[in-house]
Amino acid sequence: MNPITWVQGLDGTTLVVAICILMFVEETGVPLPFAPGDIVLALGGIAIAGGRVNPVVLVIAVSISITAGAIIGLKVPGVSVDDINTTTKTIPDFPGMWAAMLQLAERV
Repeated sequence: MNPITWVQGLDGTTLVVAICILMFVEETGVPLPFAPGDIVLALGGIAIAGGRVNPVVLVIAVSISITAGAIIGLKVPGVSVDDINTTTKTIPDFPGMWAAMLQLAERV
């Protein structure tokens, strides 16, 4: 079964958990060619528009899961960010925020 088709058939909390798991795994550095993050997030947006999930719950849960995945991914040997400055178009201070997160991750 295609994972994207499976995710599309879910509702509510189950859908939020499935999206968070897929996003977490991708953020740790494991490539998911069958479910790239952009497609998974688009499915979340479609679910919000269709009233299948609470938008506040989905946004908060996904934010937590991708942040946790990124921090854990940083601890995996060989995983790195090539050019953090590419994010300044959407979040001007992201390189500073990233550096602060790295310092926090070093203490964990």
